[in-house]
Amino acid sequence: MRTSKQITLLAGGLILVIALVSSALSPSLSWRARVVSLKFAGKIPDVRMSDLTVMMMPRSPYALERLADTQNPFAIIKNPLTSDDDVKSGHTRYQAECSTCHGDRGQGGVAAPSLQSDILKHGRSDWAIYTTIRQG
Repeated sequence: MRTSKQITLLAGGLILVIALVSSALSPSLSWRARVVSLKFAGKIPDVRMSDLTVMMMPRSPYALERLADTQNPFAIIKNPLTSDDDVKSGHTRYQAECSTCHGDRGQGGVAAPSLQSDILKHGRSDWAIYTTIRQG
C-alpha cells in the first residue's frame, strides 16, 4: 500500500512529465511546464499546487507567464476580480465574515489588527492578502 506522500510524489512526477511533453508540442505551454518544474523543485513554495493548477488553466483570468522567470508570486499574481459587481460581492462578504473583528471599515479592533495600515504583516500585494485570508 502506498503512502499519501508517495502518491503525491507520483502524481507530481506525472504532472511534470505531461507538462514537459506538452511544452515540446506547444510553445504556449512552455511557461506552464517551467512553473510546474519550479514548483516541484521547491522554488515557488508560497503557492499551493492546487492554486497553480487552477490559475494556469487555459483562458484563466490570471496572468502567470512571468512567474516562470521571477519565481515571485507576490509580484506576479493579481486579483482578476475587479469589476463593480466583484467589489460589491467582496464588500458583502467582508461585512459578513470579517467586519466583526476587523471593523466595518478595516480599522481594526480588540480581536484583529487594522487593515488600513500601509504595512501589513505579510505585505499588501494581492497574493499576500489572499494567502493571509486563506491560510491565516
